[in-house]
Amino acid sequence: MGKKRVGDWKYEYARNLRQLEQNPNLNLLFPESGLFLDQIKRLRSLAQEELNQQAEPPRLLLEIVPSLDLYTYEEKYDGINWHIMIPVSLVNSGELPAMSTYVWIKNKGGSMPTFKSETEKGLSTIEPGGFSRAAFFIECVESAEIEIGGRYRSPKNYHNSQEDEYIPFQNLVLTFGISPQETSSNFFVPDRPLLNKDHWEKFKTVEVQTIVQDIITGLNQEVTGRFYEVLGLRRTGKTTILNQVKQEAQKIRWNGNKRKYITAKVDLHVELTKPNRVSDQQLAPSDHLFWHAILSAVKDELPEGTLKKELDDIVRGGVQSDGWRVCRDWLDRIGKQEEAFVLLAIDEADSFSTGIAPVEPEATPMAKAWSSIATGLRTLVEDKKVIVLLAHGYEEPLWEKFFFNTPRKQSILTPRYSFQTQFFSRIEVFKILDQSSLPFSQLAREALWLYTGGYPVLVQILGQYLTELVVDSNTISGSSRPGFISVEDVKRAIPDIFKSLHWGRYIDYLRDGFRNEEQRLMITLATGNYLGLGTNIFLPEKLSRRAVAWHGLERLQAQFNRDHPSSDVDKNFLTVEDLLKRLLKKQILEIDDVTGLLYWRVGLLHSWALYMAPQMLRSSNE
Repeated sequence: MGKKRVGDWKYEYARNLRQLEQNPNLNLLFPESGLFLDQIKRLRSLAQEELNQQAEPPRLLLEIVPSLDLYTYEEKYDGINWHIMIPVSLVNSGELPAMSTYVWIKNKGGSMPTFKSETEKGLSTIEPGGFSRAAFFIECVESAEIEIGGRYRSPKNYHNSQEDEYIPFQNLVLTFGISPQETSSNFFVPDRPLLNKDHWEKFKTVEVQTIVQDIITGLNQEVTGRFYEVLGLRRTGKTTILNQVKQEAQKIRWNGNKRKYITAKVDLHVELTKPNRVSDQQLAPSDHLFWHAILSAVKDELPEGTLKKELDDIVRGGVQSDGWRVCRDWLDRIGKQEEAFVLLAIDEADSFSTGIAPVEPEATPMAKAWSSIATGLRTLVEDKKVIVLLAHGYEEPLWEKFFFNTPRKQSILTPRYSFQTQFFSRIEVFKILDQSSLPFSQLAREALWLYTGGYPVLVQILGQYLTELVVDSNTISGSSRPGFISVEDVKRAIPDIFKSLHWGRYIDYLRDGFRNEEQRLMITLATGNYLGLGTNIFLPEKLSRRAVAWHGLERLQAQFNRDHPSSDVDKNFLTVEDLLKRLLKKQILEIDDVTGLLYWRVGLLHSWALYMAPQMLRSSNE
C-alpha cells in the first residue's frame, strides 16, 4: 500500500511539475503543491550551483582545420593577391559549457590584409564535449601575420559581466614570397623508407626509440627462447626497427664480456621468391631455401675462425636436401661454441599469412613449406633457445588444420612480446617539413597533416610530388611565382597522384595492408559522409553522453550491406564494428577524446575512397 502511494505521489509530482512549467497559473489550483515545487526548484538550483563550483571550467582548444574537400581551397593565388579562408575550430574539453563564445581575428604584422568578412563572430554556447567552427576571409599581397583569439563566459560567472574569461590561443602566421632553400638531399624520395639508417638521428620518433629500447631490455634479460613481433602498416619503420635492434643486440655482453647474441636478419619475402634451383634439373623446396638463407646470414655474423670457415663451406655447397635439420644442428653448435644465443630477425613475415591457402597444409607444396618453416621456428625457440624477432602487418599468420574432419584455424607463431609501430605525430610532421627544401605555408602544413595523419610514406609521397612540382617547373596552378607550397597545391596534388600511373602505384602498394572488407568500409564511410560534422558514431567502450551512438552504428551496418552485396565481401567474418576497430588499430581512424566521435586521421584515404567508389561499388553489384 505504502509503495503504491509513493509511486502515485511521484507520478502526480512529475505531472504537476510539467503542468506548472507549461502553465504557472496552475499554482492557484494547488497552492500547497506549488509551494512544494518552488522549494524543489530552489534546491535544484542550489545543487546545480554547487556542481558548477566543483566542475572543471570550460576549456576551449582553438585549432586551424582545413576541409577534407579537395575543391575547397582555403588558400588561393590569382597572380596578384592571396585569397585566404582561415578555418577555425573550437572544442570544449571542460566539464561546463562555454557560454556567449566569440572568436576574433586581427592583423599582427606584415602587410596590412583586407578583411573580407567580420573580424569577430559569435558561436553561441559550446557544450562540454562539443565543438563549433567559423571561417574568416582575408586578402593580402605579400605576407600577413594574423592573430586569432576569443572570449566566453563560464556558468560560474555568467551573471557577472566584469569577469569574462578569455580563451588562450596560438598565433597563426601566414608567410608568402619565400624562395626555396637549396639542399644536398631530398629525403622525401618514396622509393626508400623515410625512417632509414641514414636519417635515423634526424627522424627517429619517441615511439620507435621506445620499441627498440624495450626489445633490447627484454634481450638483456632473456635466458630462454622467445618470439617477439613488430606490427605495423607498410613503410612505418618495421625494417628500421629490426636493423636497430640487430645493431644494438650486437653490443650486449655477458659471461666475462662475451657477446650474448649472434644476430642475423632475413627478408622472408625475398628469400622465398628467389629462383629455387639446386641444379638445372632440380627445384629446391621453399622451406629448404629459407633454412639455407638463415645459415648464410648467421655465417656473415660469426667472427673469423674455424667455425665460420666450416659453415661457409656448407653455405657454398648450396641448398641442402634436409635444410631444416642442417640449420638446427648448426645453430645449436654455434650457440654452444660461441656461448651465445642466436637472434633471428625475420622481415616481411606477412608471407606467412599471404602464402598459406585456407586448406590443409599438406594440400599444396607451398602450403606445406609454410607449415614446415613455422614448425621449425617453434622448435628452435623451444628447444634451442633461439630468439626470433618477426616484423609483419596486422594479418595474423594462420592456417587451417583438420581435427576429426573439422577445419580449425591455428596461429603459426605465438609471440611473447608484441610491439606496434606508430605514425608520426603532428609536431613530428611539422619538424620534417621544417627540414625540407621547400617552405610550406601554415595552412599547407595543416593540410598535409590532415591528409597524411603522419603516415610516413604518405608524407614522402606528397612531399616528393610537391617538391618536383615547384622545383622543376617553378610554376604552381599555372602562375609563375617564388616556389613554396600552399594549401591549394596540396589539394591539387592528391587527385593527380591518384590518376598518375607512376604515383598511383604507391597507393596500390599501400592497399595491400588492408583487407578487402576494410577498403569497402572506407568507401561507405566516405560516400555516406558518416564521419562528417555532427555524425554520431561511437564504439561501445567509448560511449559518452550522446545516447544515439548505437543508432549510427546500426545505420552504417545497413548501408555497408547495401553498398557491398557481392560474395567477395565476408560480412559474417567481420561486422562493421570489427572493421572499425581494425581501422582504429591501424590508425586510419581515430576517436576524439573530447567529443567521442570517430574521424579520419588519414584524410588522403577518405579522398582515395571517394575516387575509387564508382569502380568498387559497381563491382560489388555485378
